[in-house]
Amino acid sequence: MALKEFKEFKNVLKIVANVVFLIGVIISVFILSGNVIAGVYNMSLSYFMLLPAMVFLGDFFNNFRSFSFFLFCTTFVIIISLGSRGTLLCMAVITILKTILINLKYLGKELVFRFCFIGSILLLIIQFEKILT
Repeated sequence: MALKEFKEFKNVLKIVANVVFLIGVIISVFILSGNVIAGVYNMSLSYFMLLPAMVFLGDFFNNFRSFSFFLFCTTFVIIISLGSRGTLLCMAVITILKTILINLKYLGKELVFRFCFIGSILLLIIQFEKILT
């Protein structure tokens, strides 16, 4: 029963992502054309576009459809043009985690754990002085 509900959730999420994408593109066109004055930075619209971006990216990773990648790139360009760096950071973290989960199937958990452990140790060494202050 839970698997069926999760599949239904994913289907509804795809529909919602398409609607949000359409609304976001329309609002972005108005903002970028100058018809609506929203300033040079619009964090709320950028985070609004995060949901469709992640759904399209997940669909691309699962099915390798070029149309999903095109939609992801469109949302990515909209987010960049609106100037939100936090949304880009969220997208990067989710993309890295999704890539690690995909690689877990092929590489094995031990190898991925070693890469993550070495990466976190390197990050701690590089940022050690900033962490202490």
